[in-house]
Amino acid sequence: MNKLALRKALKKARAEIPDLNREAEARAVTNIVLRQPELASARKVFCYLSSPLELATDDLVNALLSRDIEVAVPLVVDQTTMLAVRFPGWDGIETGAFDIRQPRHRTPILGGIDLAITPALGFSGNGGRIGYGGGYYDRWFAEHDACLRFGIAYTCQLLDALPLDAHDKRMHRIITAAGAIECPDPDEGLHCTR
Repeated sequence: MNKLALRKALKKARAEIPDLNREAEARAVTNIVLRQPELASARKVFCYLSSPLELATDDLVNALLSRDIEVAVPLVVDQTTMLAVRFPGWDGIETGAFDIRQPRHRTPILGGIDLAITPALGFSGNGGRIGYGGGYYDRWFAEHDACLRFGIAYTCQLLDALPLDAHDKRMHRIITAAGAIECPDPDEGLHCTR
């Protein structure tokens, strides 16, 4: 299946998740993310702000802030650029391009990001990711390659395989309500353990 058809199928599957399941999976994923050992030493975490059909991240953002972790969130600047900017608090968020919630300010966070919590339409067990087609995260990861990459998603978004291009960045770990999948060699994509 090509990427266009796959994106359409994944959007349909995600849209059909009942609300109660959405809430339960978001709670489970949040709890699993918060138990990951890397969070004990993380000082700066880049986390997407969920749209209505994406796995909800509001509780996760609040939990990270309560641990005195500096949270950065995405800001789409133009057709090719996404910045990681300091989370300004919920009052400083507006709806921007593509109906994505983002900060009103454009001040990038200073210093390196320890961990990125990443959305997608689908993930594969070897760390593959298929997004919405804009390439924002792949470009951002190419510029911030020292950053640990976690993909979070509903269980229906985890597939056996995905069509990937050479520029597609793999995740180090995929987390769904079913648990965490460690992908120890994401740039090679040669092996993965559950």
